[in-house]
Amino acid sequence: MGVEITAPVRRAAQRFIPNAKPFFSPADKAQILASMSEILDGMLTLGPLVQRLEQDFAHYVGVSHAVAVHSCTSALEIALRFFEVEGRDVLVPAQTFVATANAVITAGGRPVIIDVDRATQCLTAELVETAIGPKTAGVIVVNMHGLIPPDFEAIRAVCRRRSLFLIEDAAHSPGAIYRGVKSGALADAACFSLYATKVLTAGEGGVLTTGDPCLAAFARSVRDHGMEETRTQCVRVGSNMRCDEFRAAVALNQLGNLEVFVARRNTIARLYEEQLADEALIRLPARYTHIRHAYWKFPVSLADGLDPGCIARELLQSHGIQVSQPYAPPVHLQPYYRQRYGYAPGALPNVEWILSHYVCLPMHVGLTDDEVAHVVESLLSVLRKAT
Repeated sequence: MGVEITAPVRRAAQRFIPNAKPFFSPADKAQILASMSEILDGMLTLGPLVQRLEQDFAHYVGVSHAVAVHSCTSALEIALRFFEVEGRDVLVPAQTFVATANAVITAGGRPVIIDVDRATQCLTAELVETAIGPKTAGVIVVNMHGLIPPDFEAIRAVCRRRSLFLIEDAAHSPGAIYRGVKSGALADAACFSLYATKVLTAGEGGVLTTGDPCLAAFARSVRDHGMEETRTQCVRVGSNMRCDEFRAAVALNQLGNLEVFVARRNTIARLYEEQLADEALIRLPARYTHIRHAYWKFPVSLADGLDPGCIARELLQSHGIQVSQPYAPPVHLQPYYRQRYGYAPGALPNVEWILSHYVCLPMHVGLTDDEVAHVVESLLSVLRKAT
């Protein structure tokens, strides 16, 4: 099911270069369309393709269980409910989409938003240990932009020593590897996203992975209104978080191509690094020999005095290049979190500095070598004019 991704050297004139874009080869599209026809003659939801997706996903990650649901947020909420966070605190990094913290609230817990490391935009063991309080139940680690935190082992050790659960928010990191172990197999549970812009997409959807059979059984029940296996008795409060066969068909195709996709993303990252290595106005993301990055995004930090918003607008308006800045403002400065929990500017200085300095350059499988060169050339031109 693999695809060959070419990188032409000729650039199309005045072409719009999006920040993110899904990739489906002609063969992929034909296969998916054939699957859709078969689906229409059989089960539409929780059918054989969902079962196969769960089996293949678990095998790829290297765990015993995978449960497909309708979003990564659902996967997070299910895991948090299993760990009984109601009335307790869960540590959540400020550099993430609000869904990570929202899931704690919908599971009955209280998200405690903590700062991240400036260089990695991820949690560290020191930041986690410092934030632990008497009501802390567990920690959600976000593999930001596809990078597993470089000291993940130390974070896991802190959690074990303090009897805290550890959840890997792997929305950005399918295909990432930490010391030989794939993202999704590093914690008590992991939650993946199949959203439209992600490394592995089905438009919408999510997958929960775990080595715990009790958590897997709980997840299968909660995603289907709390029903037990035969679907005749409701044994707990659940909801409709099911994954349908159509999404499973797309996700299966993408999963079959994931190694090729991640390899291409790493190649694009190396091209950016090589062509921007000597540029003093930006700082490139660090590389780690013990981690294979999934590169959902390629973030660069701009020098003091450069406005990321202005740089982004100029790149789009003058060069047709779309860059992004997820997730600004950070979680603790979103209106709801400021009002409910009393966070204010200055509370978490690292993430606030990050979001005032960085942009993410285009990163997707269909990006050609020549388009990368055009992005670099345009970025440097805009930076020179801004200084």
